[in-house]
Amino acid sequence: MRLTPWDERSLGLRTAELVEFSAESAAAAAALMTQVQAWMVEHRIDYSFGRIDARDPHLKQVYQDHGYQFIETSLRMSRTRTAEWPRTPAVKLVSRPPTPEDMQALAWIAVNDFHHGRFLEDPCLESEACRTRTVNWLRDLESAGQLRAMLLGHSVVGFAADTTDPESKTADLILYGVSSDYPMLAMPLWIDALNRLNEDGARRYQAIVSAANTGVMNLYSRLGFQVASTYYGFRKLHAATLS
Repeated sequence: MRLTPWDERSLGLRTAELVEFSAESAAAAAALMTQVQAWMVEHRIDYSFGRIDARDPHLKQVYQDHGYQFIETSLRMSRTRTAEWPRTPAVKLVSRPPTPEDMQALAWIAVNDFHHGRFLEDPCLESEACRTRTVNWLRDLESAGQLRAMLLGHSVVGFAADTTDPESKTADLILYGVSSDYPMLAMPLWIDALNRLNEDGARRYQAIVSAANTGVMNLYSRLGFQVASTYYGFRKLHAATLS
């Protein structure tokens, strides 16, 4: 478990994530969850969340038995390095670390064009708070040096945030997005970012995508990605005023 103050900052709730939850049996899972719930009480958690392997039935049962509700399904998409991509419109995108002006444009995209993810798909949360959380996430990625603005001419059309593990050379596509004003540039944007990862030595790419985000799922399919894992996302409202 871990506290997630970056989520608390936006949602106004004391939040915690079950980063990894696994057990060899239903009894072991139940015992572990009892410890988890004691930790939640100790840290006065309002809202806890986590993802589990969709193939594990006893984990699903123990989450439900302890008051967690199913919120979303997400897929880990993966493929090995390649330089052979689908043909795209002949456009020249510029990738750069975002300027303050770029960040304003990226915040607009985050607020208006992002509708999927474990918080955005949770009906109990205020949509405005969830959009603020996406904007703050972008700012945190920019502070970490992981975010690049994508421009066509002088117009900011999207962004790419990623990181590559130096040992495995696996690139995690943390958060990619394109403005709804430029939907035809989604494929060129992804390909431009993936080619940059190739230049940085990536041998494999992977991304976590909401199963409800069919447009992006189809895009990854066209890029040759395959589903590597399926996860169920659960959450629990702990505070009596929220339940």
